Amino acid sequence: MPPKTKTDIDVELRSRRWNPNDAKAVRRAIHATLDEYMPKTDHRINVSVSLNNDQNIKELNYQWRDKDAATNVLSFPSGELENINTWPAKQVLPLGDIILAHETCARESKDFGIPFHNHIMFLAVHGTLHLLGQDHKTDDDHQKMIKAELKILSQLKLANPYPLMQQ
Repeated sequence: MPPKTKTDIDVELRSRRWNPNDAKAVRRAIHATLDEYMPKTDHRINVSVSLNNDQNIKELNYQWRDKDAATNVLSFPSGELENINTWPAKQVLPLGDIILAHETCARESKDFGIPFHNHIMFLAVHGTLHLLGQDHKTDDDHQKMIKAELKILSQLKLANPYPLMQQ
């Protein structure tokens, strides 16, 4: 079934560890999330994805979050979603950027016993929800985000990863 939301997902493989099948899995997860949670619009939406490595994500994590460590996923919303109703009709609306670090994703996948593609799809869903304005700063927000993630994972026929990640 084709995606409901008209979306351009630009995926850049910034590490040799990533492959086209990884990019395909990430795109699928982003499309599913946008189809469920993107506000209705006639605009084309753009999401940029960087399939990267630990070193680059560590630098970004330090620069933007003052955390001197690699992480699995970073999301950088463009802030333009709030302008969706006034955005010029023929211009693509940039939703933001998602960056995944291969080494951290692979290590977590192994540690949690989750297939790699399932894990990166979960992280792509998580990152996309951040682009759409969801967060997990409070317990209530965290629970809402988990509920949204699990709804998308179910649609993608992927298991709930939380019990495995909390062991």
